Amino acid sequence: MNTAEALGLLGSLSENEKLLKEAFDHLVNLPHSFQSKILSSFKSGKVEPQAYINIKKLGIKDLPEWYGVLEKRYIEFDRRRKCLKQAIEWLDGISRDIDLNPVLIKGAAIHFLYGDVIRASNDMDVWIEDTENLWKFVSHMRMNGCQSKEAWFLSRREDTNEPWFLTGLWSREFENGECDFDLHSGKYSTMFLESLRMPGLKEVAVGIEGYSSLRQLNPEASLLLLIGHSHSHNRITIRDINDAYILLTKTKVDLLWFWEQIKINSLEEIATELFNWMKIIYPDTSDLSILNLKVLRNTRNKEMWPVKYNYKNVLNHWWNYSNETGYTRVKEIVTLSWANIFANVISPKLSSQDFSKYTEGILNKISKFRTRSASYYYMCCPQMFEEDVSIPMNMTIDEQFATSLRKNGCSAVFDQLLNSVIVKLNNGFVHINTSGVYIASENLLFSDEIIEDTVLFLENNLTHLKSDPLKYDPLVAKI
Repeated sequence: MNTAEALGLLGSLSENEKLLKEAFDHLVNLPHSFQSKILSSFKSGKVEPQAYINIKKLGIKDLPEWYGVLEKRYIEFDRRRKCLKQAIEWLDGISRDIDLNPVLIKGAAIHFLYGDVIRASNDMDVWIEDTENLWKFVSHMRMNGCQSKEAWFLSRREDTNEPWFLTGLWSREFENGECDFDLHSGKYSTMFLESLRMPGLKEVAVGIEGYSSLRQLNPEASLLLLIGHSHSHNRITIRDINDAYILLTKTKVDLLWFWEQIKINSLEEIATELFNWMKIIYPDTSDLSILNLKVLRNTRNKEMWPVKYNYKNVLNHWWNYSNETGYTRVKEIVTLSWANIFANVISPKLSSQDFSKYTEGILNKISKFRTRSASYYYMCCPQMFEEDVSIPMNMTIDEQFATSLRKNGCSAVFDQLLNSVIVKLNNGFVHINTSGVYIASENLLFSDEIIEDTVLFLENNLTHLKSDPLKYDPLVAKI
């Protein structure tokens, strides 16, 4: 047993105490300089609760110093689990109120299979396929105490038949703390402009026992999305392996359908690597011979988790996929990859003067490096406005609404795909939809000038439209 295998076993759902003891002994006998890396590996492997539980049940008295940290993390994740339960019940209730069926994906759905075992999770992923229902849902979330936490990120091609996706992070306080809701619409993005090819949600979504409105993916679609998510991050975590194992052992997965979808999405390599690791950590894994898996390369000598998916292979995969579908623009690869990096590491709430000149320069280059065939931008959260600014929502958004704004001197168009009216301002532009008004930026630079223009637009137009003969009567919510 090597270090990666020992870490994987201690972070697993295995009940084989002999193997768990062997894994623990391996880790505590590593050089002192490596002990701090054990904690970071459990953290990046997203299995701190599992590691704590497995070590505790071994009944060992002489425990390493890092075990105490695992215990604190376990207590924290136990609190988050209670918070997640409250959030799901709340989400089911507000969905029932407006007759919607949001689909829980990734950990939000898989955690049901864990039963009383804690699964490390920081947020809840919710997928609503069309934007009309998305904005309706977000509007109801806002009225029930939810606030935007990060800017929406939109990526699409000008040809509306091609993949597009929209994602944004919202949050709400519950009795046991704050819960984040990672909202998705359109296709599920796996890399750059690539989306997961799979049947529509109506075909693969099923009910959740005990909940009237929420849905989840069926087992094979859930496993497919798990692989696609690993691919999007170019890595495999111990938690990914645990999730795959629990799906295969506690549900009935149609492996033939699943593997056919894996091949359609060119995900055979990362799927094979995940399953090969699963067979190492879980020797009792059910027979997967139907998939004709191959051993690709030796990653068993890795010392740390997560196992990074070979980036060269990722690019080769994307390039082959691009040649098949016509996505051959290198600029798009560079642009979208940089944009996603900055979306993750830079807060969209900052104004331009808060950026260093170096960062601002890079962001401006990203903006200029776009191509006509692809568009992406960020729609900022309402908290960027001053507290005394009222943000209308629950308006009827359609071509008639855009016409009203044009009559008032605005450059406004109705975007049918996004179910939004887009207004061009002197500095930037805004999106208006059922859930509110959002400043849009192509490079994360939400300058004071853009914010001031948006506030002026609200004062000059939406206030006027309240008494418009067209009888738009927005519900005004204080932010």
